[in-house]
Formats: sequence, C-alpha cells, structure tokens
Amino acid sequence: MPEVRGDSTANRTGEPIPAPRLHWIWVLVLGLLTGFIFPWVWLIVQSNWSRRVRGRSVAFPLAIGLLIAQLCFLFAGESGGGFLILFGFYIGGSANGVIAGLWLVAVALRITNVFILRSELQSEPISIPLSVVMTLLFGPIYFQYHLRDYSNIDAELKALNRCDGCKVTFHNFYGLTKVEGRGFLCEKCRAEMAQNSASN
Repeated sequence: MPEVRGDSTANRTGEPIPAPRLHWIWVLVLGLLTGFIFPWVWLIVQSNWSRRVRGRSVAFPLAIGLLIAQLCFLFAGESGGGFLILFGFYIGGSANGVIAGLWLVAVALRITNVFILRSELQSEPISIPLSVVMTLLFGPIYFQYHLRDYSNIDAELKALNRCDGCKVTFHNFYGLTKVEGRGFLCEKCRAEMAQNSASN
C-alpha cells in the first residue's frame, strides 16, 4: 500500500515552526540604540524563519552579506571623520566618489533584500499581506509587527497538502502519495513521472 502524507508520523507530530516573537517596539528601540544596525540583524532572523518554513529563502544569504557590508561601511564612516545613515548604511563624511557609489549600490541592494523577503512572506505557505509603502519605510520593523502575532499552523497544514512536484495545494493530503526521492506527488505528477520513465 502506498504511503500517503497523512500516514507520516513526523508530519502528524511535528510542531509548527514559531515565528520570531520579539515585539516590534523592541526592534525599533534597539535599532535606535545601535544606530539602526539591530533591525538589519533581525532581518536575518526573519529571513531564516522564512527559509525554515518555505524550505528555501533568497533573502537569508543576502541579508547576511548585506549586514557584513553594513559593518564595513560603519568602520569606513568612523575612519572618514563622520558618517551619514540611510537605510541602515553608513558612509564616511570624507569618502571619495568610489565609496559613495558603492554605498548607493549597497542601499539599493538593501531595499531589494527587504522586498525579496516581503515577497517570501506574502507567498504560500506564509501568506501575510504586506504594504509596499510600509515595507519601504520600515522594513524589518514592519515585518515584525505582523510576525509577532502570526501563527503558521495554517501554513503548516497548507504545506502538508502541497504536491512536491507541481507545488499545487490540495484541499487534503489524501491525493498525495510518497514517491522515493521525489517527495509527495499528486496523481498528475505521478503519471508524468511514469510516462517519462517509460519513454526512457
């Protein structure tokens, strides 16, 4: 008898992955106390949660890389005799045009990082509706406003009902069958796999 997803003990007993619970006020306060470094550290935490729930995240490695770049700009700003803060990045007051250009690129990548995570949080199985304007203005602080009270039990159930082949979510898991090396597949994906095996 084929194994269906509902028969998996790991799926029945596995606990939902809790969202980061820090209050958004603390993200803001700690951001003010750290020169707005902390919210971008917290963006890594949020991106990592997205990775764990979704199984992948483009925002996670990008957030780590941009935090390292941010710290480099912090040291450059201090050695330059002063600094300017924008979107969490520092630039030295006496920096040359090359450094300024790199700084602008870094800011653009920071905004890109925030909107990539926004896209991940809005997509299934998380499905949090997020404003474009609030994302641009407040980024990780705005995300935390939603994540603090977020329960991903529904997201976990949706993940259980999703075909690992075509990624379509079904009303229940009974139409999904485990295929060795392919995960849980719907009838259509199993038929396509059988057809491809026959043609080979």
